[in-house]
Amino acid sequence: MREWIEPPDVLPTCPIHGCAMYPARPIPCPECEAESEDHYADIGDADIWILEDE
Repeated sequence: MREWIEPPDVLPTCPIHGCAMYPARPIPCPECEAESEDHYADIGDADIWILEDE
């Protein structure tokens, strides 16, 4: 018979910022999302998913 292992009481956290992740917050964490948007805005690829008409 297998021994019952209790799940941890700690919610998963972002490894970079330490803020709570799913289910407490959406994935990615808000800090990581803001940093990635800033990064792409800095290099000029903020609209990488918008296809231009040719």
